[in-house]
Amino acid sequence: MWFRKLGLAAALLSCTAVSAFAQAQQTVTFMALDVTNFRGALEQFIDEFEKANPDVDIVPNFTPQLGAQFLSMLQANNLNDITFIASPRIVPLLSSGKLEPIPAEFAATLKDTMWPASLGPVSKDDQIYAVPYNFYPNSGIVMYNEKLWKDAGVDPAQAKTWDEFMTLAQSVTKRDADGHMTQSGFSAQQEPFAIYLAWLLQLGGKPFNDDGTAAFNTDAGRTALQLYADIYQKWHVDDYEFGATVDQFNQEKAASSMIGPWYESILAKDHPNITVGHVTQPPLPGVDPSKPNYWALQEVWSHLVSREGSKKEAVWRFIKFLIQPEIAARWSQFSGEMTAVKAAATLPQVVETPYIAPYVAPLDYGVTKNIPEYLSSDVVTVLTKMLETVARGGAVQDALDAAEKETNRLTARMASR
Repeated sequence: MWFRKLGLAAALLSCTAVSAFAQAQQTVTFMALDVTNFRGALEQFIDEFEKANPDVDIVPNFTPQLGAQFLSMLQANNLNDITFIASPRIVPLLSSGKLEPIPAEFAATLKDTMWPASLGPVSKDDQIYAVPYNFYPNSGIVMYNEKLWKDAGVDPAQAKTWDEFMTLAQSVTKRDADGHMTQSGFSAQQEPFAIYLAWLLQLGGKPFNDDGTAAFNTDAGRTALQLYADIYQKWHVDDYEFGATVDQFNQEKAASSMIGPWYESILAKDHPNITVGHVTQPPLPGVDPSKPNYWALQEVWSHLVSREGSKKEAVWRFIKFLIQPEIAARWSQFSGEMTAVKAAATLPQVVETPYIAPYVAPLDYGVTKNIPEYLSSDVVTVLTKMLETVARGGAVQDALDAAEKETNRLTARMASR
């Protein structure tokens, strides 16, 4: 009988141990965008973290409808423990009381380890509300299809000014016998507001005042908007009806653009036959060529933590794992997203990756003042509409006036929340 009792005791002990392990196991839900240049790397990181942390189970929720699902879950107070999301979704919520502040000690570490530009869109009143992971200077570097330019017998590196570049881009632009565009020399539809904000800064202007009201309806703002309109109305190197920039570049129908490394990483995976070259954007008319090409950070992807989550220790452990320099550098290498971790930007995975390396140099020239705290999704939509209007032939001043009025209305609405 004694051995039966011993066996029973051992079985009970085993069950108790299993039960204790089950109780210790922590499940963390993680929502992210289901896109080619995100999912593969995140799944690999989750697997590596779980092997090193067997007490934590990361349950991913990859969705193509991230923005809509995030807002719906936020309203229901039912967010995933971590949401990996872009800052325009976060900006309107910074004063809402619905976001979990980053613990003070961790926030102090972030200020030392992250590029300052990446913290702007997720901070308010010196409080950080999400952990930046990546952003991208998607202005200042022109990416071009080497074959299309070579076939046209011109080299974009020859251009010393923006007008010279536009003239060369005309040589790479093609139309059929009826005048319909078949190949654009420079396509500017993918990130038009990023281009506009960068040009506004390079011309000495600013997009917003300290109170969030529009500051772009100025001489600098008009000049920047006219330069964008000229792509379509003066130089005719693009046509707004021709199609989306990324689609045309994929099909080798767009010879050049300013999109950013995120797109180039997708291009390298899906269209490896396209060889991409890079040149620094030539200086705009009236801009001192010795001055750097300033660009405006309009978006940063960050890890947002749910206020309602109960597994905070495991949550912070996973996020700290992700922002290790070596992991963050591998994220950039795979995704094409520029790392927000300063130490990662010098690692081989970043500086030796063809579609990342050209974008490292402009990092020091990112401008955040008077930009991120007001650049919500709604304001981005307003600026994008302004640029579409002039690309289609609308009057520059009318478009500026309309955008200024709507931006101020949105700013007043945000302030009243």
